[in-house]
Amino acid sequence: MKILMVLENEFPFDERVEKEALSLIKSGHEVHLLCATLKNKPSYEDYNGIILHRVSSSVFYYKKARIACLTLPFYFQFWNKAVSNILSKEKFEAIHVHDLPLAKVGIKMSKKFSLKLIMDFHENYPYMLKEEEYTKGLQGRILSPIFFWEKYERRVLNNVDYVVCVCQEMKERMQKITFRPKFTILDNTVDISRWPSFIEKEKNNECWKTIYVGGFTAKRGIEVAIKGIALFNKLNKGEASLDLYGSGKQAYIDSLLDLAKKEGVADYVNFKGYINLPNDAQDLCKYDVGLIPHLKNTHTDNTSPNKIFQYYYYKLPVLCSDCNYLIRLVEETKGGLIYKNTSPDDFAEKLKIMSDANKRFNWGESAYKSIVSKYNWGKSAEALCGMYGSLK
Repeated sequence: MKILMVLENEFPFDERVEKEALSLIKSGHEVHLLCATLKNKPSYEDYNGIILHRVSSSVFYYKKARIACLTLPFYFQFWNKAVSNILSKEKFEAIHVHDLPLAKVGIKMSKKFSLKLIMDFHENYPYMLKEEEYTKGLQGRILSPIFFWEKYERRVLNNVDYVVCVCQEMKERMQKITFRPKFTILDNTVDISRWPSFIEKEKNNECWKTIYVGGFTAKRGIEVAIKGIALFNKLNKGEASLDLYGSGKQAYIDSLLDLAKKEGVADYVNFKGYINLPNDAQDLCKYDVGLIPHLKNTHTDNTSPNKIFQYYYYKLPVLCSDCNYLIRLVEETKGGLIYKNTSPDDFAEKLKIMSDANKRFNWGESAYKSIVSKYNWGKSAEALCGMYGSLK
């Protein structure tokens, strides 16, 4: 089958999109990817067998217009033209749209050119936007009202036949809206064939290290983790540390470091900058516990954070907040502990339990085994390829 994927972002690098495309190619399909670019990249390129078609976008369209696309529809006009140009020149059998914003374009183009339409939801988009700072201000409420996005999602789900989503919880949330689509679940698992292997380390019984990898925003719950580290060290005369890897606004990162200073753990909380994954993934082996401290909401309850699988592959037991998906996965795999997402006290209590090196070792081994046996991309992609096989 000849497939046109549509992505409103730059490519590379979008790990999920790349893994999906390569898996479909390996399964015998021809995959083209239409994406935006701000960087004067080639308009046409063969990237590891994925045929890239890039459309030049301005900063305004790329960063501003997409947010207000439901109130300022010229964003859709831009993408309708870009998609239509390709479909008019080449014959495709399916169009695969990544994430909610461009769903309207996918619906229109699939009808115009008589194509199978696959909607691929990476996020619980309306509820993700609800937690963003820019949608809480006056301008955001006017240009990107959340109820517009909720209504848009309902309309999309009632007009598509095939949906790819990241976890069972997301599927169940969407099925409360409609049972119309055929759902395929595709967790954000690790392609272990492309990641460096685990490095064995000695058990650490004293000063042990926790790690957070991800974005830096208030919804990530990092403040709770910092306060929890401080409380643990105070009550247990411990030396647990937290290294933070990722990116975000410098002002917010500075506020986290200021909080660590205020809590008396400035020497134990360190911002380490960006970690290049998977190239530097073996650095995770230096740590004893992986943190996923997300605050609990509709978005985080129903999504699949890829970091948990990355921690698991490097035998890191996890300490996670009580989001629905994380509870289910951690309890199933016996890969760590769960704490109440807003409670530094519960975080510190669970951290104390995890200070037992033997328990950490057993959780880490169980986590790793779950990746090798089930939660790896080779297994996950079978569902995606099977769905496409049924379309022929």
